[in-house]
Amino acid sequence: MLSGKFYPEGFVLYLPGRLIGKLFLFICKLYRSYHPTRKQSIPSDIVFFQEEIKRLRTANSIMKQYIRRRRLKPPFLTKCRMILFVFMFNVPHRRIHLYLPVSKSTILRYISMVKTNFFGLLFKRSRFFLPVNKTPKDIELLVWKIKEENLSWGYLRIALHLWRLRVFLSPSTVRRIVLRPRPVPAPPRKDRTDGKKFKPIVVIRPNALWSIDLTTLRVFGIFKVYVLGIIDHYSRKVFCLSSTFHPTAEWIVCELNKVCGVFGVPKRIITDNGGQFISTVFQELMTISGINHVRTSVGHPQTNGKIERFFQSLKYEFVSLFFLRSKGQLDGLLAEYLLYYNEFRLHEAIDGQTPNAVHYDKRTEKPDKSSKRIRAPIEEIRMGNGHLRAYRLKEAA
Repeated sequence: MLSGKFYPEGFVLYLPGRLIGKLFLFICKLYRSYHPTRKQSIPSDIVFFQEEIKRLRTANSIMKQYIRRRRLKPPFLTKCRMILFVFMFNVPHRRIHLYLPVSKSTILRYISMVKTNFFGLLFKRSRFFLPVNKTPKDIELLVWKIKEENLSWGYLRIALHLWRLRVFLSPSTVRRIVLRPRPVPAPPRKDRTDGKKFKPIVVIRPNALWSIDLTTLRVFGIFKVYVLGIIDHYSRKVFCLSSTFHPTAEWIVCELNKVCGVFGVPKRIITDNGGQFISTVFQELMTISGINHVRTSVGHPQTNGKIERFFQSLKYEFVSLFFLRSKGQLDGLLAEYLLYYNEFRLHEAIDGQTPNAVHYDKRTEKPDKSSKRIRAPIEEIRMGNGHLRAYRLKEAA
């Protein structure tokens, strides 16, 4: 017995549907067997092409009906026309997909449903791409515009004006549209690359590539202080955070010599096109040390993105929490953040390790999935007046 899930009238429609299905298939076969008399003088090739033209025209008509309904599955009349098309032109099952927007198994399923109950094609409703009653975007924009220009108007009054414009919207729909947040279009982004394709920078070991840049902070919110940062691309370790009121090329060369004396000389250094980095003093240092100096493209700061991202973390994660009263206070904060960043801050880009652990190859292994207990007391580390925090296991005394 057929379930009432697909046949709302239950068993009452089963016998009539079966008889109507048999009759429909009989008509399809009978329609195929009927041929008008042809003259023998017409060559067989012409007859073949005439039949093919009929098939294509009929299939095109079915396809137009299928697209016009905007459904994921063909509606009832389209299903019937597909079955009639297969019987009328005696299309082989393996060639059905060449004419119709369905597969061979789908047509065979439709024919089987017709043999069982003709109403099986009718009660299995198709789904729409979009709901029938969904309000178009242009009408939503019109409702928002009317409401913004007439703040005293109610929902009924807006609906009445829309009715006068031959657009039907109920007051409740107008209310839902007005209370819904209006999407703000994103401003168009300027393409500064001029169609150029930039290759990603790949580094496989420490001291292979450093980034150097300057950023500014303000003491008492007025006086500019320049901060020099040097970061390693591979480990994200920051080697230097020095500040000055006058960032000359000689000062930058002096700080860079100090860092190279402690951590070694890198193979390449990336900088922007600032005056200090294109000066003769800086270029002489690059030549003497055998360092390949790479400068970023104009309008593409992403090339030096590692140090730019570090400066963003420095400002918005730590320095912005303090009111800078002197350069000495700033130097103390920079030294504290430098220690915290390299030793305790976990970095997502290097798989949750600290920069020091990656630079000195002392990575911490990830625990197993079965590790569900605390193995030692936990120590909380606070730095920067409690604004910087980290956690680690206490070492045994």
